[in-house]
Amino acid sequence: MRRGRSGRPEGTDGSDYAFRMTVDDKYKRAAQARLRLQKIVAAQGSFQVFRTLWVVVMALGEEKLDNIMVASCAFGGAAVLMAALGIRGSGSRSLKLYILLTVASISLPFIPAVITGQLQKKVAKDWDFFQQTGDFKAIFLVGLQLLQECAANIVQIFGIITAMTLNQTLATKKKL
Repeated sequence: MRRGRSGRPEGTDGSDYAFRMTVDDKYKRAAQARLRLQKIVAAQGSFQVFRTLWVVVMALGEEKLDNIMVASCAFGGAAVLMAALGIRGSGSRSLKLYILLTVASISLPFIPAVITGQLQKKVAKDWDFFQQTGDFKAIFLVGLQLLQECAANIVQIFGIITAMTLNQTLATKKKL
């Protein structure tokens, strides 16, 4: 129906407003959450590509291949894939799997290092090395990696929150 100059749809006297179809708020919230999650997953995907390239470049360089980071990249890539499937359909299973894989991707690099105490030792060793050598290129690269990891984790946390919200919105029953 097109609107005429009077502001009401053509072919009506304006008294049929009670019979018009309206979109339930649940579906509006779900559409907004899907759009927000789509943007977050796009950012998360770009961070995953950067992280994977970083691991490959470090492996091709002098450092040994870090199996935990490889697994974290695999979980992160799978999480992006599951989110894409969850956004397309109304699959709450895909969204739940996305949440699980994202949590694994975030926590996998940190849990072994924190439990064994290697994180503090590595930071102290790197800091001593940087102070002794003054290697600004290495300082820049480590700082860049740290900045990327922090930004990626923040985006992933927002993704988890948004996916949980979307999943909850899809799970609620319409009130009659």
